[in-house]
Amino acid sequence: MAALRSSRRAGTRGLIALIAALCLALAGCGGSAGGDSSPGSAQQKKTAAPADRVEPLAKTPKPKLPVTVKSADGKRVTVKSTDRIVPLTGSLSEIVYTLGLGKDVVARDITATFEQAKKLPLVTRAHDVSAEGVLSLRPTVVLADTSTGPVEAIQQIRDAGIPLVVVEPAKSLDDVSTRISRVAEALGVDAAGEELTERTEKRIADVQKDIPEHAERPRVAFLYLRGSASVYLLGGRESGASSLLEAAGAVDAGKESGLKKDFTAITSEALAKAAPDAILVMSKGLESVDGVDGLVEIPGVAQTPAGMEKRVVSIDDGVLLNYGPRTDQVLASLVEQLYGGGGEVTLSPSSTSTAADSTVKSPPTGAGSEKEPPRPRGARRRGTPYVLTVLLVAALVLGCLLSAGIGSYGIPLGDVLASVQHRIGLGGESLGRVGESVLWNVRLPRVTLAVLVGASLGCAGALMQGVFGNPLAEPGVIGISSGAAVGAVAAIALGLNFFGNWTVTFCAFVAGLITVLVVYSLARSGGRTEVVTLILTGIALNAFAGALIGLFLFVADNAQVTQITFWQLGSLSQATWPKVLAVLPCALAGLLIAPFHSRRLDLLALGERPARHLGVDVERLRVVLILVVALLTAAAVAVAGIVSFVGLLVPHLLRMAAGPGHRFLVPGSAIGGALVLVVADLTARTVAAPAELPLGVLTALVGSPFFFFLLRRTRRKQGGWA
Repeated sequence: MAALRSSRRAGTRGLIALIAALCLALAGCGGSAGGDSSPGSAQQKKTAAPADRVEPLAKTPKPKLPVTVKSADGKRVTVKSTDRIVPLTGSLSEIVYTLGLGKDVVARDITATFEQAKKLPLVTRAHDVSAEGVLSLRPTVVLADTSTGPVEAIQQIRDAGIPLVVVEPAKSLDDVSTRISRVAEALGVDAAGEELTERTEKRIADVQKDIPEHAERPRVAFLYLRGSASVYLLGGRESGASSLLEAAGAVDAGKESGLKKDFTAITSEALAKAAPDAILVMSKGLESVDGVDGLVEIPGVAQTPAGMEKRVVSIDDGVLLNYGPRTDQVLASLVEQLYGGGGEVTLSPSSTSTAADSTVKSPPTGAGSEKEPPRPRGARRRGTPYVLTVLLVAALVLGCLLSAGIGSYGIPLGDVLASVQHRIGLGGESLGRVGESVLWNVRLPRVTLAVLVGASLGCAGALMQGVFGNPLAEPGVIGISSGAAVGAVAAIALGLNFFGNWTVTFCAFVAGLITVLVVYSLARSGGRTEVVTLILTGIALNAFAGALIGLFLFVADNAQVTQITFWQLGSLSQATWPKVLAVLPCALAGLLIAPFHSRRLDLLALGERPARHLGVDVERLRVVLILVVALLTAAAVAVAGIVSFVGLLVPHLLRMAAGPGHRFLVPGSAIGGALVLVVADLTARTVAAPAELPLGVLTALVGSPFFFFLLRRTRRKQGGWA
């Protein structure tokens, strides 16, 4: 086990440089602005399309405030000002702008695609709300619907004293007027709401009068397409399109064929049974499959009457299912395309129909050093682990302080310390209701959870590499992460709710522990567990878990698929103090037990037979440490989702810097994992503020190339780890 002194020194210098870089990055993360996202044209047309705009009422209303309304979630909310409005869905933004209050809107959801809103900062993506991002805009009122989430973010906004009104989503034409009235009432402009309701109802009725009489109503299938992700879905009874199609004098072919869910994966059999005369799609969905020619290449489409005639109705994504003030334009576009001569016609919803024969095409995509002589291991500086421990702890404390202050809602470091002093009775001063709520209900739970999750994953990675004697081992090898994912996905897809908001977390934690027990039971034979057998069993269970996740995705509806996707991407955006307290016992138990086995892990590194001769009960050690790893990882994954590379990368860095000794490696990996996750979460919160990047995506993007660099460097200099 000879070590190379120069490599150790290089590793130490590299780690110190990395910690310094992290600190500098932390200090410079303060001012990030949310990026604008203006939707591109859904289709290339031969003639210029009218702008995608809403039509406000002629007279700007003056809100009569304060007003108290009953929110759709049962709470009574008092709105005192509409100076800064944040609608959390595109359809709500459309209503607010059409009421004439667009000048007071300060942010938008990704589905607010109309021209007047496109320059506003993006604050939500597909109902993935960031409480901090919303609060950073200093709103006076926030509008949401019952599908907006996560629930923790909604509660954090309310805890900050911001009036938040929840409105029932519109699912049919019958809901249009009610939804407009609810929004107008919440903003204190009831008279404007009545005027807009009357205007919208009249325009819808005028469109319906012009629908031609047909002996047989056309059958129309609504397809949801995302070709880049190979997502092809057929709309059923709950898709939201039925009411629109029926109002246009058509039949929803998916609903008529017996599909009860919102969406079902497209199959040749399902399309044959639906037998649509025309196909309704969103414009960006059609573009994603290369237009009509690409659409008919989807199995089963070309064999339908619609596919044979290439009868495709395309309407802009941002308005098709909004059921808002522009519903008459959507209906007019649908009627014109259905009865105006056939073929593919794609319109802006604010225009009348014009035929276009061109097929949409997606834009083309562009195109060894000589080894040094070995030195005795004793030549390594023995003070390195202590120096690194001090550096890591100092960097972690600095990271936590900066992370508590930096974000969409900026809080100076001095104010953070003053608030902490005020809370513990040592002077200081309060930050005011919003500032205190952001710091204590949003930031500090998130920072604390990042520390616990990062420490758990880092420590678990070090233990796994010691148990298996392989630097490539990490908790996912024996299926803990994938098992926990199965539990979470099952809870979401099956609609389980026996523990309320804790159901998904509970199911993920229990499933992760069960997976480890199953893997260990299957791998054990003759009172012993071979490492190779354990790894191969874990690989098999990982594959089985992947199949189960795919099955649950198949049976889940569209909203559940979205929730599952965001959970798998990993995030700490739902951090609350109850979740911190739920993880704390598991994390503390694992982190306190692990260091007591460091000496045995060092002996196990000599090999199983020498370790037994030196008095180590290898089998018992392996069982205990695998259970500790299961406890740490299951708890972390249950509250944060899948966060990769922390348990793999951090032990590698520390082993490079201080050698393979587990007395430092195990606790050091816990501290290092906490530091990495605190910095990663801060970056995820600020790099696209006020929106957030998924934490798991960020760690994978940064971790994978850096890990590859480490492997190449080590192989070149040492031929492997010591």
